[in-house]
Amino acid sequence: TGAFSGSKLTNVTMPESVTAIGNSAFSGCSKLVKISIPEGVTILGDYVFDGCNQLTDITIPESVTAIGEMAFSGCSSLTGIELPESVTTIGNFAFRDCSGLTGITIPESITVIGDGTFYGCNNINGITIPESVTTIGGGAFYNCKSLADITIPESVTAIGEMAFYGCSGLTSITCGSAIPPILPSASVFSGVDQTIPLYVLTASVDAYKAADYWNVFVNIEALEENPTSVENISEFGNVSINVNGNVIQVYGTNNYTVYSVTGENLGSPITLSAGLYIINVAGKCLKVVVK
Repeated sequence: TGAFSGSKLTNVTMPESVTAIGNSAFSGCSKLVKISIPEGVTILGDYVFDGCNQLTDITIPESVTAIGEMAFSGCSSLTGIELPESVTTIGNFAFRDCSGLTGITIPESITVIGDGTFYGCNNINGITIPESVTTIGGGAFYNCKSLADITIPESVTAIGEMAFYGCSGLTSITCGSAIPPILPSASVFSGVDQTIPLYVLTASVDAYKAADYWNVFVNIEALEENPTSVENISEFGNVSINVNGNVIQVYGTNNYTVYSVTGENLGSPITLSAGLYIINVAGKCLKVVVK
């Protein structure tokens, strides 16, 4: 614990015999740029890289199952980090104030996004919440101002205080649960534009309009639920969509966005592999199948 805390190390390679990195082991190592974690490490302790604000290069091996509280807090130079499917636990505030992060994929092995996990990550512009997640903790995405959209999967049943507080860049929210997840107060979406569309299942529109703190959104709209072959999509006003093989063609606008079914923002791709997607175009969301 705290073995190298505050040292001036810049590059660390650990021996293969290491199986756990203890609490605060490298906390405050403000010169640390790169660290290699060997296969066989199963635990990254609390505060393990807290305040390593020059750290830009780290690989978490498939052997890691737990990431401790505030493990990467203040690692402001990290622009991306890949979390392996072996990780089942991410501690509270694990990535707090990682202001350089632009995106992260949460593995399907995670069931709880803890309190403050991405607190203050104000440059994250895309994040995928997997269907395995049942709870989003308080302040989980606090002040993630660059998030443009978020899809909350149907598996989520509870969302904590201030979970999306200050996410002022959101332009839409999609919630897949037929029953509105429990919100403890209006703080969950405080600072979010209440006129942006909230997309929910057709049969659930009235439930969300009646649900405490979901009903602050004035544009609760039905998400098209019936997958449609993209070849059969015709027109939205002056906009039309067609596909030739796996090449998607949108006519009449350049302003459209394609999402995976887990909510990952794919931007405006020209080609798509076979599968189910959500396309937001001309103010409407449709699930489509590319064959």
